[in-house]
Amino acid sequence: MAFASTLPPGCLVVDENNWRQYAKVNAGSDEEGRPVSESGYIERDYASVPLCSGYAARKFPKELLLSDEDCREIIEEREKRGARLIDRCEKSGIFTLDQSPSWYCWCYSTVHGVMAQGIAQNEEPRTLCPESVAGPIMNYRKKGGWCSKALAYIADPEKGVADTIAWPWESHKQANNSKYFEPSRANARLTIVPEWWDIENWEEKKSALARGHACPSCYNYEGHATCSTELIWRDGQFGVIDIDSYYERNGKRFHARARMGSRAHSQDTVAIRRVSANMLGAA
Repeated sequence: MAFASTLPPGCLVVDENNWRQYAKVNAGSDEEGRPVSESGYIERDYASVPLCSGYAARKFPKELLLSDEDCREIIEEREKRGARLIDRCEKSGIFTLDQSPSWYCWCYSTVHGVMAQGIAQNEEPRTLCPESVAGPIMNYRKKGGWCSKALAYIADPEKGVADTIAWPWESHKQANNSKYFEPSRANARLTIVPEWWDIENWEEKKSALARGHACPSCYNYEGHATCSTELIWRDGQFGVIDIDSYYERNGKRFHARARMGSRAHSQDTVAIRRVSANMLGAA
C-alpha cells in the first residue's frame, strides 16, 4: 500500500474543492486603505517591504533546496520514527491560545512558529504571549498585519517575545494591555529568533519544512495566517499541516488544518531557522 501521511484527530482539510468555505471576509481597511480580513490579515506589499528587509532576515540558501523525491522520503521516514513536529506540538499541550476577537492572526501564527521551533530544538515547551509582540507593534490597537512584520520584531534582541509567566494570558482582551510591557522586558529578551529565512516560493517552503523548520504562513486566498509545521504527502500530492489560532471553533485545545496541493502555497512566509538557546532561562 502506498504511503500517506496521517492527520491529527479533527484536522480540517483545505483543498481545491472546499477552500472558499474557509475564506475570511473583508472586515474593513487600515489607515492606508489596505483591505483587512476578519482575522486581521493584510497582504504584504513587497514593493514597500522587500524580501529580506526585516531585522535578521536572510534569503533561503539554494544549497538547502530538496528534490520532491528527497522530501517524500523524509516525510515517510519521519512519520515511521514518530518524530513529526506537528505531533510533538499537539502532545505539548501549550498551543491553547485563541486569537478571537483580535486582528492578530499574523502574530499568533508567528508566535506559534517560535513555540514550535523551541520544541524542535528540544527546549521545554512554553506558552508565549502574542500580545507581547503585536501589542507594542500596533500600540495595542485593533490593527492587522503579516507574519514577517511580527518576526522582525521578535528577532530584535532588544525586543523578543515574552512568555505567559511574564505577560499573563487569559484572553486577548486581557492580554492586550501596555501594563505588562515594562515588567516583561527581561523575560522577552530571552526568547528571540537570531536568524530567519524570508521565503520566496513553494520550493523553499517545502524544503524548509522538510528540514524541520516551522513556517508561519500567510494565505491570500483565505485572508488568514496560520503556522505551517509539517510537510505531508497524501493522494499523490504534497500538503502542509498548520496550527491555527482559532482552537475553540472545533471544541479542541489544539486546532490543526491540512492544506493540500496548491492550497499549501502561501505568500508572506517565514521559516524560523532557530530560536535563542536560552529559552529555559526565563524567569
